[in-house]
Amino acid sequence: MKKFLLLPLIAISVFTVSKAFFRSGTEAAYVMTEELTTTTVLNYVNCSGKIEAIRSRTLGVAGCAVVDKIYISTGDTVKQGQLLMTYSAAQDFSIDANLLDEYELLNSDAIVAVDSMLSGGYMQGYIEAPFSGVVTDIGIEEGEQLSPFIGAVQVCDLSRMLAVLHVNESELTSISVGMPVEITGDTFTGTRQGVVTEVSPVVTTKMSLTGSSEKYGEITVEILDLDGLLPGASVNAKISTSRISGAILVPYSAIGQDENGSEYVNVLSNGFAVKRVITTGEDLGDRVRVTSGLHEGETVITESPETLKTGTPVRKYEDN
Repeated sequence: MKKFLLLPLIAISVFTVSKAFFRSGTEAAYVMTEELTTTTVLNYVNCSGKIEAIRSRTLGVAGCAVVDKIYISTGDTVKQGQLLMTYSAAQDFSIDANLLDEYELLNSDAIVAVDSMLSGGYMQGYIEAPFSGVVTDIGIEEGEQLSPFIGAVQVCDLSRMLAVLHVNESELTSISVGMPVEITGDTFTGTRQGVVTEVSPVVTTKMSLTGSSEKYGEITVEILDLDGLLPGASVNAKISTSRISGAILVPYSAIGQDENGSEYVNVLSNGFAVKRVITTGEDLGDRVRVTSGLHEGETVITESPETLKTGTPVRKYEDN
């Protein structure tokens, strides 16, 4: 159901309308009107994604070894250089530079932390924290065998986190670095603020189980308020793409199109309907932003008989 702002006529307008009726003898058309005010319009792109730590490393070894001792638990806070676990391996354990390169290619977030020494025919090694952060995963137990490309422990720096968002390709061009973002999710309360730090230049195609495809681009957002955020959690986001101050909005019902294809509205002027050609911008719900042709304080006719023409005397419904 449409809502309308009904504003009373000032006394001088009623007097002018009454004189016009007596002078012309024309029956007045009853209309609904709205006085124009300005507002600020914020345009958004809605999307979704997940939270990630800006720095996250999966640590392991580039050979076969057995875990001797684990000194941490999942969720522990660790400092850079802190000992996480030790391992031992047979003397033929070797570090192959090519193997390390392949490991990096398979997992760009992974680093191989190996400091070893020969002792009594066995190689002793240890894994330490590459930076201060939180242990988010331990993929091995004491006494189990470590092998190449299997992560032993994951450390995340939770002092800085980001949201990786998927944006429909049709909306990518409206987003740029520095735009503000509002983030919500099921794992935390309230809204978190962020800022766009990267817009991917590549469009990715994702196929669904039904065979349909979705094309999107990745947007990276640094989150400014980290309280209660968890890496891996799903989030929804609103990217603010523009802010327009002093905007004039009119309901769809007020807009017509003449024989020349021009959009227009009827404004109330001294008790008469007067045609005013306008240009419009974006649709905003049940309203349209008018970019030219109208001014704050004017009164537009929002509902009227189809026969209403320029010069027709009008009265507001509330004056009936």
